[in-house]
Amino acid sequence: MTGEVNWNVDVIHLTDNDPPQLPNCPICPVLVKLILNVPRLAIIPSTFFEHMPMLEVLDLSNTNIVSLPTSISNLKLLRELSLRDCSALVELPTHIGMLSKLNLLDAKGTELLSIPTEVGILIELEVLRVSLSQYAKHYTREANETVIPRNMISELKKLKELCIIVCVGAEPEWWEEEVKYLQKEMCHLQNLETLIWYLPTTEVLLQFLVLENLEKDHVLIYENISNFVLTIGQHAQVTSCLPHGLEKKFEEFKNCLKWISAEGSVDGISKIMARAEALLLSRHWTLKTLSTFNVTKLKYCLLAECNEMETLFEVDGLPEDLQIRISNGEKVGFEMLEYLSIH
Repeated sequence: MTGEVNWNVDVIHLTDNDPPQLPNCPICPVLVKLILNVPRLAIIPSTFFEHMPMLEVLDLSNTNIVSLPTSISNLKLLRELSLRDCSALVELPTHIGMLSKLNLLDAKGTELLSIPTEVGILIELEVLRVSLSQYAKHYTREANETVIPRNMISELKKLKELCIIVCVGAEPEWWEEEVKYLQKEMCHLQNLETLIWYLPTTEVLLQFLVLENLEKDHVLIYENISNFVLTIGQHAQVTSCLPHGLEKKFEEFKNCLKWISAEGSVDGISKIMARAEALLLSRHWTLKTLSTFNVTKLKYCLLAECNEMETLFEVDGLPEDLQIRISNGEKVGFEMLEYLSIH
């Protein structure tokens, strides 16, 4: 790679065809955008970023790196850092707090054991996406820390998109406690537009639905969010029978709801369902018909192992408001539905 790449350019894009070895300290005075999508890349030399004063975009997605070098703190103009699907990455360095211009931090698809407190000083962040390991709580318990530091999220006032994905494994209780604190911190995010969130129980969902934005009087958080992907229930314990690709297609829609193996009141689900364009319902063994809910906006629907489901939509037993709309000649069924898959 050292002999083949011209580092004195403004854009460099390396792919799987390039050898997985980087020079120790390349001189890159005009480099603005660096894309290293080299799956075999496992180590970035400690001095690699020392001479990239103009770098604004760094994409290390789909690499096999386990850490970031300290020299990343030299990237004072960096606006975008993408670490998506770096499955071997388990930590972010504390010196990430030196990237004061950062607008986007994408660590979705990683196995992070915790989030460093220093992320909270990245006050220019507009997009934060992270994935947490199912072993995160075991790591932080030994270190006497929280997985996500308290009051960190509330400091990121400019956040427009927040994505926190966690696979909780067999001990979901730790995330339930964690998410209760985090949801209260969300009350300070008046610019939040997109939320990708995991709610392990309907109890936590009900808390989410009543939270009010502290910067806007009487504005409920979920009503102020224009696009969401909410996962409710113990999804880590479910072996999905869905064909490959269906679930990925699901997230291309606006306002997506995954309701999996959940028990409890359906009141909260009803409020969210009325806005959902995409629904994944898996292993719900009490629901007999989807017309229990307002599904007028539903475009994409996946049903898996819902063994008690008898009908998709029936007029008898509809909520009173929907019956009134039917009597007025309105359509309240699946008029917008584009795709339905039942397994």
